[in-house]
This record gives sequence, structure tokens and C-alpha cells, in this order.
Amino acid sequence: MHCSHFISRGNHAVRYDPLNALCICASCHKFLGENPYEHTKLVMSVLGGALMEILQDKSRRIMRRRKHDLEDMYQHYKGELAKMKERRASGESGRIEFVGYD
Repeated sequence: MHCSHFISRGNHAVRYDPLNALCICASCHKFLGENPYEHTKLVMSVLGGALMEILQDKSRRIMRRRKHDLEDMYQHYKGELAKMKERRASGESGRIEFVGYD
């Protein structure tokens, strides 16, 4: 499984944003990387216009991360992962939302 980013990972304002990620298989990830029109169609079907607009607005922010921010971010996402694993273990299926680090 791969994490497909709708907006490039190079954009640090949305690199770790939950709206900017979708778990897909490796072959789909390759296909979407080679077919931007199909990638955009998928994004729109998953997010819809309103959330896509929010993600695009977030991507325009200037974001600088400092080294001490990375440890805080790591701890935040480690906690979010634990919550997601707990929900999955209790039988929840499909996309499990999580809180992004801001």
C-alpha cells in the first residue's frame, strides 16, 4: 500500500494533512502519477469540491518547520496512529479520519 498525496509532498503546508492523503495500491499510485487528469478525478470523487478548495487554500500557506516541531509532530501522529489501530481492531472499516498536526 502507498500513500498518495493529492498535492505534492514538497508542499510542507499540506504534506502531513489528512485531506492530502489516500491509501492506494502501488499499481494505482503509479497509474495516477502518470495520469494527472485521472488523479484529479479521484481527488474530486473522494473529497468533493468544498474540501478540495480547503486543501488548496491550506497549500498556499507558507510553512516552515523547525527541528523541535518535528518531535512534537512525531508524538502527535504516533498518538493518532494508536487511536486508528484501536478503532480498526474494534472492527471499524473504511477510511478512518485522524486529526492533522497544525
